[in-house]
Amino acid sequence: MFEQLTGTLKVVEIAQGLGMSTMHFTKAFKHTVGIPPYGWHLRQRIARSASLLHDDALTLAEIAAECGFSDQSHYTKAFRRALGITPGKWRRTLKIGVLRGDEMIRLTQVR
Repeated sequence: MFEQLTGTLKVVEIAQGLGMSTMHFTKAFKHTVGIPPYGWHLRQRIARSASLLHDDALTLAEIAAECGFSDQSHYTKAFRRALGITPGKWRRTLKIGVLRGDEMIRLTQVR
C-alpha cells in the first residue's frame, strides 16, 4: 500500500494478492488498523505532504501532484479536513517556527 501512495489505492488487487475477497480484506483492515484502507491511504498522503511542506522549492501544486491529489484545490480541502489548517498556513507556520501543540498532535494522528 505504501507503493500506491501517489496513485489510486487498488484494494481489489491487494485483497486478491492476499487471497481474500475485497469485503473481507476491508473489514479485516479496519478491525486491525482502526480505519478503512481508503482512510489510511488518505492519511498517509496527507502526512507525506506535510513533510514536503518544509521544502520551499516545491509549490503547493507540485506537492499535491507528488502526493496523488488531482489538483491543488483537492489537496487543500483534504489537508484542511484532516488537520484543520490549510497547507499554505501550515507552511507559513513552519517558516516562522511556530507550530502549536494541537497542530503537531493532529499531524501525529494522521500517521
